[in-house]
Amino acid sequence: MEKTDPLINTGLGVKPKFGLEQLKPMLALMGDPQKSLSFVHVAGTNGKGSTSAFLSHILVKAGYKTGLFTSPYLCKINEQIKINHVDIASEALDSLMSRTKAILMKMEEAGYEPPSPFEVLTAISFQYFSDQNCDIVILEVGLGGRLDATNLIDPPLVSVFTPISFDHMEFLGWTLKDIAKQKAGIIKRGTTVITSPQEAEVIDVLFSETKENDGEFIQIDPTKILTNQTLNENSGLQTFSYKDFLDLKIPLLGKHQTINGAVAIETALILQKKGFVISNENIRDGLLNTFWPGRFERVINEPPFIIDGAHNLKGAIALNSTLEEYYKTYKKIIILGLLQDKEVEEIIDVLIKSENTVITVNPLNERFLPAEILSQRIKEKFKGGPQQPQVFTCPDFRDGVEWALKLYQERECKLSVICACGSLYYIGEVREYLKVRKKF
Repeated sequence: MEKTDPLINTGLGVKPKFGLEQLKPMLALMGDPQKSLSFVHVAGTNGKGSTSAFLSHILVKAGYKTGLFTSPYLCKINEQIKINHVDIASEALDSLMSRTKAILMKMEEAGYEPPSPFEVLTAISFQYFSDQNCDIVILEVGLGGRLDATNLIDPPLVSVFTPISFDHMEFLGWTLKDIAKQKAGIIKRGTTVITSPQEAEVIDVLFSETKENDGEFIQIDPTKILTNQTLNENSGLQTFSYKDFLDLKIPLLGKHQTINGAVAIETALILQKKGFVISNENIRDGLLNTFWPGRFERVINEPPFIIDGAHNLKGAIALNSTLEEYYKTYKKIIILGLLQDKEVEEIIDVLIKSENTVITVNPLNERFLPAEILSQRIKEKFKGGPQQPQVFTCPDFRDGVEWALKLYQERECKLSVICACGSLYYIGEVREYLKVRKKF
C-alpha cells in the first residue's frame, strides 16, 4: 500500500515540477487571493511545523482568526489547511477543488502546463483563508524557499527560519551554503527575519540576504533559554524560561522544542510591534496548549509508545537526545522506516545502539528504502562487534507494531519504551492504527 497524494487522484495537478511558472497564472485566474492576506512565512529543515503550531496557538489565544498551512499531512490532507486549529472541512475542500478544476481547464486552453499537486493545494489554501477573512496566516514552506509555491506572496510580516540542515539535496544543492541560499529566497524587502541558532555559514547567508533587502535580523540566543527542570516522562510537559518569560510550560518534549518555543515568542513580540495585541499571558497560554502530532508524541501510556517523524539526520539527533533525556534507563524497541534519499547510514549511527531491538518497516511512499535492505545495513554496522542489536524485518508497519507489542509483553522486565520513527509517510498511519486498535 502506498500513500499517494489525493490531489493526483482527483486529477488536480501533476507530479511535482520545481518552479513557479505554473502557479503564477493559476493565482492570477483566481484573482490572487494571497494578496488579501497577511503572512508569517516559515522556512527551514526541521521544526517548521512545531514552531508554526506554537505561534498559531499564541495568536488564537490573542483572539486572531489564524490560518495555518503546513506539510506534509499525517493522516488526511485536510490537516494541512487549518483555521484556529480546525482542519478544513471535507465539504469545503471538495468545493474549492471543483472551483480549481475550472481554473485548470482555462489554463490548459491557454497552453499552460498544469501545476503540481502541492502548488494546487497552496492556491486552494490561499483561497480558503481569503474567503474566511483570516486576520493572519502562518505559511510553512513546502520545499526549499526561493522556488517554493508559498513564495508567491507579497512581503510577509515576518520571515522565520528554523534549523537549516541537509535534506532534499537533489533540489536544493549539495552544500549547506547552497541549501541556505534556497531557503533565504523567501526573504523580501523590508521584512523582519527571525532565525533559530544556525551554523555560521547559514547565518552569513541569512544575514546577508536580510541586509540586502533592508530588513531587521534577529537571531535566537540559546544562552537565554534556560531549562528549569526535567519533568518525569508521565507529566507530558517540560518547563523552560526565555528572557523575561519565566517557567513556561510546553507539551512538546525535547530541548529542541524550547528553541522552537523561543522563536515563536520572538515572532509574537515582533507582531506586537506591528500592531497585533498579544499579551504575555496569551504567549504563556498559547505555548502551554500547543498540540502537534507525530513529534515525540506518546500515543500509548502502557507500554510507553512514542511516535516521531525524525526523517533526517538532524531529526534523528533530536529524537535520540530526547529519548535519552526521558527514557535513559529504558530498553528501546525501535520501529524504523526511511526513504532512500535520506542519510541512512548517519541516521543508523545516531539512533541504533547495540542494546536496542530494531524492527524495520516500509514507509508508504514510492521512495521507501525496503525494510530488508535497512535491516541489512543495520546488521553490517554492528558486524564483528561484541554486541549486536536484535533486528527484525516487518515490511508492513502494522506487523511491525504488533511485533513490538509482543516483544514488550514477553519481556520479564517491562522497563522498555517503543518508538516508531523515521518517515512521516508511515508515522501517521501508525498513530491511526493504534487509535483503532484501542488497547494493548
